[in-house]
Amino acid sequence: MICSDFKDFISLDTAELEFIAEEEIVDIIPTIRLEEFKTITGTIGPFEPPNKTTVPLWVALHFKDRKECVICLPGWMNAGYLQDVLQHERTTPTFMPLPFYYSEVAHLLLSAAHDDFQNADTIRSLVADIEMVRKGKLESELSKLSEEHELIQLDNLGSIEVNMHRAFLTKSMEIFRALDPKPEGDLGDTRQQVVTEVMQQSQKSRRPPIKASSSQASSSQPSSSSRFSAEQALPSSLSPPPVFPSMNIKPIQRK
Repeated sequence: MICSDFKDFISLDTAELEFIAEEEIVDIIPTIRLEEFKTITGTIGPFEPPNKTTVPLWVALHFKDRKECVICLPGWMNAGYLQDVLQHERTTPTFMPLPFYYSEVAHLLLSAAHDDFQNADTIRSLVADIEMVRKGKLESELSKLSEEHELIQLDNLGSIEVNMHRAFLTKSMEIFRALDPKPEGDLGDTRQQVVTEVMQQSQKSRRPPIKASSSQASSSQPSSSSRFSAEQALPSSLSPPPVFPSMNIKPIQRK
């Protein structure tokens, strides 16, 4: 099965998730002038202080490490908004919409640019609380999976929640399929039916062979008795090759 082939590396560690999250977009205020430059993902810049510039997170972290910019706090990382998100997560069964890499982006920004943000410690504490509450809600929803409840709807999950339970869920589905052979049998029957229909259509659409005249057939082909016995020797799935008439080409006489 596919799950067996990928179960050893289906989950990513924190460093890998943060590396992927560095493609997220943030605003910075550069402290240097710099012309635009091109990357694989597109053109970045130009940089004209004190104007804001939108850049990938990895560029912002690079400039911040060189003390060449101030990173602007993303709107969703405002302490008041995070407090509302935490209240919603604690009081409702649904998940509040957040950026998919909210946890990784918050960790990277608070680690590299905490001096650019007011209430950095409060923001860090709120993000950690949101992670814990969402983790508990997700585990509670997954515990409802049973024979009576085969489906659950989980919207607005982040990468940290998905990656946390991805290996467990895929392995569980693999075990379920192994214990219940019915889906496998149905799939096999359907596949065989499709193959049969395709073969039948191929036989119908095959171009019939070109028949030769009796004189040409007698000169260029074996007798009818030998031809009939040769066709009988062929498997039923094969058909004899088409017979093409011979062509008499007269040489061109030069004057």
